[in-house]
Amino acid sequence: MTTSESSIEIRTVTEEDGPAITALFDQVFNQKMSLAQWAWKYRRPFYQQLFSAVAVDGKGSIAGHVGAIPLAGADRGRDMPAWQLTDAMVHPAYRGHDLFRSLLRHVGSSINSTCNRAVIYAFAGPDSTKIGIKKGILADKSKVRCYRLDTALTSAPAFGWSLEPVSFSDNRLSALWIKQSRNLAAFTRRDGEYITWRYALNPFHRYQAALVTRLFRSVGWLIWRQDDDGIKLVDYCIRPSHFDSALSLLARYEATQDTIRFWAPDSLASGIRTALIAEETPICLMLLNTGDERHILDDMGKDYLFTMGDADIY
Repeated sequence: MTTSESSIEIRTVTEEDGPAITALFDQVFNQKMSLAQWAWKYRRPFYQQLFSAVAVDGKGSIAGHVGAIPLAGADRGRDMPAWQLTDAMVHPAYRGHDLFRSLLRHVGSSINSTCNRAVIYAFAGPDSTKIGIKKGILADKSKVRCYRLDTALTSAPAFGWSLEPVSFSDNRLSALWIKQSRNLAAFTRRDGEYITWRYALNPFHRYQAALVTRLFRSVGWLIWRQDDDGIKLVDYCIRPSHFDSALSLLARYEATQDTIRFWAPDSLASGIRTALIAEETPICLMLLNTGDERHILDDMGKDYLFTMGDADIY
């Protein structure tokens, strides 16, 4: 399916568009994205088609792009189709042509061809948030808060607690998620396929995984990475009542003076007893309206689980 507006064609991305999309990414964001990184981001093996959209001018040059990453969500034990939009960009010479709305509508149409209902969401920056809300494309759900744990404040974990490093292929990671996610709504289901793609095969960052054990029984898991800002707890599967012990274990395991940062919904963060410092980040968790009411979440008050791993693709 293609549409044309003022000599600009809006169509679905093809494999051949990779070099032009990564070149536009460099122009708009002044950052490099390799073809391998682009392919990892959008060519998940589970899906046999691309859902992203591009705007092409009369000379065949790509003037805009909205990326759509297919994900398998979970809503209290039931499968929930979800798509994360990212890398929304328009070449400076073509801004003001309302390409963003046209690109989103095309993405929504592509998604609608695969299912009757889906959740489409994004972690949007300040500029795109203002534009999107003004045009009625975005619905602001919440600011994303980053919580910082000062390792100096952590105490030793209680007797019987330990952290067991594991590989991303360890089946216990997905088994724990299945067991503990029955009462959760989450944009991404942490099954084996997702964990392998998101963390083991990630070409942007390197991660570590560990099981949280209590009296030699696995009760959850943590996934984290380190950079210049300290330790980032990018993903986790842990009951709120165990989160304090898990944070203490991670701080002791790394044995550094670095801070630990993580993102959590309010329902989880409010139950953490360890002293934390909240840092608001310059992005919002947004739900999107592509022009089809079936593609926007009805229950805006639902408290979805999201982690730093959900958002750092942005």
